[in-house]
Amino acid sequence: MGDGGMPVTSAPESSVRTEAIRLSGVNKSYGEVQAVKDVDVHIEAGEFVTLLGPSGSGKTTLLQLIAGFLQPDSGTVYLNGLDATKLEPHSRELGLVFQHYALFPHMDVAANVAYGLRLRKKPKAEQRERVAECLQMVDLEGMADRRPDELSGGQRQRVALARALAFNPSIVLLDEALGALDRRLRHSLQFQIKEIQRTVGSTFVHVTHDQEEAMAMSDQIILMQEGGVVQQGSPRDLYEEPASEFAAMFMGETNRLVGRVAGIRDHEVDLELGGAREILTVRRPGSQVGDSDPVVACIRPERVHLARRDQPPALSGRLRKSTFMGDHQRHEVQVGDGLLVLKEPPGGLPAPSPGEVVGLVLDRESVHVYPAP
Repeated sequence: MGDGGMPVTSAPESSVRTEAIRLSGVNKSYGEVQAVKDVDVHIEAGEFVTLLGPSGSGKTTLLQLIAGFLQPDSGTVYLNGLDATKLEPHSRELGLVFQHYALFPHMDVAANVAYGLRLRKKPKAEQRERVAECLQMVDLEGMADRRPDELSGGQRQRVALARALAFNPSIVLLDEALGALDRRLRHSLQFQIKEIQRTVGSTFVHVTHDQEEAMAMSDQIILMQEGGVVQQGSPRDLYEEPASEFAAMFMGETNRLVGRVAGIRDHEVDLELGGAREILTVRRPGSQVGDSDPVVACIRPERVHLARRDQPPALSGRLRKSTFMGDHQRHEVQVGDGLLVLKEPPGGLPAPSPGEVVGLVLDRESVHVYPAP
């Protein structure tokens, strides 16, 4: 029996050994609004996983369902192989880190970090030892006697992380944990938190709407839209092989060109892009498209380049703008009815003048084609 007399049942045997979290058929609605729709995901033990998506995509609701702050309308939440759907939050033994720290202002740093250990009635000597270990882990040695209002935002967030880790939870949940920090501090803490996660070996589940943050920190990303999971995979998977137009557009900067299918072969498809002079031949998309179907073609700016004189261009267009960005040269080229952005590395071809007609070469394998909405 679980806490509160609730039965505790095991997840399928294959998931018990390796999965920290499994959500099976999970749904949650608020009145007429379905915040989470038929979510089935698994998270391996020891991974850093990010729930990513725009505002209203359901990522925070999903985290609250894992934490036990919300109950699903249907479906099952497994934690470490056990059915935890009905367990109260305190019975789930999860570490929690919130956006606004949630530190106790009347307690010093040491007392804040030791809070969970006191609740679990750990011996005082063990509490002192563990607090010292956790403060060293987050680079806050020597600050045990300070109050939260004597700390910077980044230091307070590291205290919150130390408190979450103090009782050695197997799963740690971070709800927009870096959202209240400025960009420079957020960037430095991303790598520190990831390194801490590797050291302690716990499973971290992090909510953010920041794609760069998700890419920098995650082993796996669960991309959400309108309550459902669009795609789950490594940052490289989502960036290089987006499963939908939404995934392509959300994960970093992407060129979007509208056209139609002009021909289909076994492994290739010809695209007629609106107003473009050339037919663009790319790999055949995974999604089903038929001859003459309207489509959207997406390609990353770093996969398109200015053609050298000896290179036959895949496309041609008129340069509208060229901007030096330090680590790359950014070109904007009008191709028919669409605009292509290029990112050329330093030391590439000399920048042409605005108004010139330029040839473009591209990685045909990196063009992703989706049915037009």
